[in-house]
Amino acid sequence: MSPLTADPADFTIYLDIPEGVELPAGSAKLGFGGTRSDTGERLSAEYVLDARQLPDGTRVYRIAEADLAPMRMLQAEMRQWKAEVGRAASGTLSVAMTPCLSGDTLDPDAPVNVDLALEDGGTPMPLIKDLPISEFLEQTESGNFLPCSDL
Repeated sequence: MSPLTADPADFTIYLDIPEGVELPAGSAKLGFGGTRSDTGERLSAEYVLDARQLPDGTRVYRIAEADLAPMRMLQAEMRQWKAEVGRAASGTLSVAMTPCLSGDTLDPDAPVNVDLALEDGGTPMPLIKDLPISEFLEQTESGNFLPCSDL
C-alpha cells in the first residue's frame, strides 16, 4: 500500500503526546505533496486531521471529510506524474501539529510518537519515534506552547 494509492478515508494517524499537552480542534494537519525533478514542478497541500475515538478507546486522527476529495485529486495528479516520468517524480508526507499546554508542568524528555496506518486496521508505520518534547518544541515557530486557556 502506498500513500498514492491508499484511500485517504482510511489513513489513521496515531499521536502519542505527553500528558499535559493537548491538540485543539483543527490544529493537526497532514501534509502531502510531490516534486518533478525533470520540470521542477511542485504540488502540495495540507489536510485537516479530525480526532476520532476507536471502539477500544484509542484516540486517533483521520483526514477531515471535507478534505478527502481534494486529497484524492492530488493523489491522482501525482500518480499521473509517476506514470509519465517514474523516478523523476517524488513525494512527501508529513504531520504538523500546533499543541497547547493544559497542565502546569511538562517533562522536557517526555516522548512524542506519530504513527500512520494507510489502510483501515492496517499496521501503523512510525513517522516520529521517541522525539523528546523539548526537541519538538524547537521545531515550532514560537519555540514554546501557549496555554490551552489562551486559545
